[in-house]
Amino acid sequence: MTVVETTNLQTRLLSSQDSFIGLNRLTTHNPPENLTGSTKTTLQVGTLQHWNDRVLSLVHQGDFLGAIEIAIKYYENRAIGNTINLPDDLDERKGVISVRLHELLLASLKWAFSPDRLTEDTHLGQGVDLTGLFEGLATTSINACLSMQDLPFLFDEAYEHFAQVGIQGIFLRLLEPYILAGRIRQIPPSIFQALIKIHEDKGELDEAEAVIWNVEPTSLDINQAITLCETHGLWDAMIHVYTRAMRDYVAPLVKLVNVVRDIQQHRLNRPSLVGDKDDQDLEGWAPNAYKLYAYVESILSGLSYPSGDSLPESVAYNARNDVYSFIFAGRTIAWPTATDFVITNDGPEPPYPYLNLLLRFDTEAFLHSMDIAFEDSYLNDTSGAMNRQSIVNLMLDVMDPEYFHPGDITFLHIFVARNLPKYPQFLFIPPSTLHRILVSLASDPDQSTREDRQLAAEYLLSAYTPHDSETMLELFDEAGFYRILRTSYRRERKWGKLISTLLRDPESDDQIFSSLDDIITSAPSSVEIYRAVSDALPQLLSLGVRQTALLLERDLPACHSQAIDVLSPAPHKQMAYLRCLLEPNAEDTGLVNPSKHIDLRLRHLYITLLCHNEPDNLISFLDIRGPDFFDLPQLAIDCETCGIHEGQLWSLDRQGKTKDTFDTVGNILRTRGVDLGEAILSNDIGMVHMSLATIQTVSRMATRLCQEHSKSHITGEVEDIWLGVLHEIVDLVHSTSALTASTSNDAMAAATDTLRSVVQETLAALVSSSSPSLSFPRLFKRLIDASTSKSKHAKKGRTYSEFRTILTGMLDSYRAEGEMLTMTTRLVEADLYEILAVLKAKREGGWGLLSYDCKVCLNDLAGEDIVIWANGKASHRSCSEIL
Repeated sequence: MTVVETTNLQTRLLSSQDSFIGLNRLTTHNPPENLTGSTKTTLQVGTLQHWNDRVLSLVHQGDFLGAIEIAIKYYENRAIGNTINLPDDLDERKGVISVRLHELLLASLKWAFSPDRLTEDTHLGQGVDLTGLFEGLATTSINACLSMQDLPFLFDEAYEHFAQVGIQGIFLRLLEPYILAGRIRQIPPSIFQALIKIHEDKGELDEAEAVIWNVEPTSLDINQAITLCETHGLWDAMIHVYTRAMRDYVAPLVKLVNVVRDIQQHRLNRPSLVGDKDDQDLEGWAPNAYKLYAYVESILSGLSYPSGDSLPESVAYNARNDVYSFIFAGRTIAWPTATDFVITNDGPEPPYPYLNLLLRFDTEAFLHSMDIAFEDSYLNDTSGAMNRQSIVNLMLDVMDPEYFHPGDITFLHIFVARNLPKYPQFLFIPPSTLHRILVSLASDPDQSTREDRQLAAEYLLSAYTPHDSETMLELFDEAGFYRILRTSYRRERKWGKLISTLLRDPESDDQIFSSLDDIITSAPSSVEIYRAVSDALPQLLSLGVRQTALLLERDLPACHSQAIDVLSPAPHKQMAYLRCLLEPNAEDTGLVNPSKHIDLRLRHLYITLLCHNEPDNLISFLDIRGPDFFDLPQLAIDCETCGIHEGQLWSLDRQGKTKDTFDTVGNILRTRGVDLGEAILSNDIGMVHMSLATIQTVSRMATRLCQEHSKSHITGEVEDIWLGVLHEIVDLVHSTSALTASTSNDAMAAATDTLRSVVQETLAALVSSSSPSLSFPRLFKRLIDASTSKSKHAKKGRTYSEFRTILTGMLDSYRAEGEMLTMTTRLVEADLYEILAVLKAKREGGWGLLSYDCKVCLNDLAGEDIVIWANGKASHRSCSEIL
């Protein structure tokens, strides 16, 4: 506000007898009439002086809205300030302050809306924009009246001041949030009418509906609200007005039935022209038509629509009566006057027209509503006009297959089938009707409803047993009711058909293995089961190779061979199948030991698969399973055929054919040596690496076997096999080195280095052998002699040079390892010394006390046994025992 405005306000508030008579009473001259005696005298001296001073100080500053806010805070006992001399009793204090607060509000309103005020050049359009002033006054008035719970003053005084000058829109706009928040639920109908009119004029239909929702029915202008709702399709609000304000539960049905009827007739006579505007407009009402079904569901369940709140019992009972009577009326009824009800343009009125229309428009939606309604105890009275039996009978009569779509008939049959076992004491349906329903459920070709129909058939079969079970089973098979078939076949112990049905059921894939296991273990062993599982192997293996292997291992191990044959087009799956059984992982498979049901043929098939796919894992598998697990001669042949010589050598050695084993080592090394030489001469890097890889693996396997035989303590034999292996490897080195004179390329250099490292590895293995039957100097001398006398690839000088290079490399390696060991030892010793030194110092120093007081009782520690804690604190021993 400007300085002029502030001055004017102060002058009017402090001097005008007419406009601010209440403010003068905020002094101590006029105490409340209900106070007498000494209390009144006390008020005349000092009561309210502190908060009067605060209020008046704000008025002097021109902030009369702030003055009202201060008064509200004192009324609500949340003001920060002195309350001396105010009544201690809160109710009494509120009585004192409320009188002054009313007077302050009234004075402010009279000043703001005085004729002189409104003609000054300070209102909107003639000077200063006072919208903020009026908004503040409206908000402050609302807050004050809510605090004092004085809504009559708010609407009779505050609102009327705004309305008289034509700015009630400001007041209503600020009042609306309080209505929507539920703080104000009762307002005069005239104010409701004005608020709705504002929203309607602006096209704010959602806001108008929200207001209707949040006021008490007694506050509604019913005609205005209903007209608005019907005009703009605000059906939820319309139902709220009819049911809450008028207690009329039939009117919403009539209104919505007319919408359903119009849409239904339009669909029957729909023009062939696609995109017709009238067609689009009418179909736009279809979602509103479905509110009818939701309304029926709520009312028949004893709930208010659409809030879902429970209706009082007496109201709910009457509402159910009205709705049931309307829906199941035999002919059209008058409400409130005669209603024309036509299903077709030229046809007669059908019996039970409302039920007929609701079922025809959307059978599934109506039956869902009735499904919920059936749970209500209202229908338990079998002597009443409406009960479950009469409802079912009426729907079965009305839904004539001649006039209703087969899919709708199916929905009705599902409804009946599911409710029959739920309410056996209230429903009786002749067996002939039940059989017709069961056949209908199984005969419907619509796959989208298959699961619903199967579930309904299960319900029905729990209360009804058909006389022609075999015929019905055939129908169920054609319908895909596999769950029903499985139950029947299990009951009749038809295990083969049970397994076949289980495998055909697409919904059983996740549990198929556990279900099969249950079937096989619970049924007696028979050819029927074996044949059924055998026929199902392709499907089972496609679902899970490992799961199938474990299932057969537990229940039908005789099928392993057949399962492997089925997997023959996919060797990787064969390998996975056999690995699951021959190399089981206890956590994954539950098997601790390998299967005893895998015959030799399958074991050797696994060896072949390993040779082709994972040759590096072959020897570890052979070691784990041991020689008794295989046909060793066949194993040697299989490995040789696959080119996996380590397995061949392992098999020969485990047969006790030591000479043949090491002869084979020599043959392989010599053959690969020839291949290596040709690859070097042609500079074929790929072939060089392949040959070297074979030489390395064979040499290492031969070295391993030599180490194993070193424990035999037969000096001559052990030295001979070591010598034979070393000689073959050294001869490869010599032959490769001899190629230097004729060629020099990268392949030759790589080959020479690799072969020397192989010799070093073999000699290192020899040196590390702890057998007393071996003498490295003697064996090394024999190796040199054999190399110089028998080698045709190198001269004596070149032979010595090669051995010198090999030994020098070994010594360098040992020296490096020794230096590393020495360095590590020194580091460890240094760290250990420091650690021990620190420990020794701490032990000698002991633990110092941080305080000479007991940390438990806080008394002096002197004169008693004490316990010193690691944190430096101490306590009496008796106190520590308490801890």
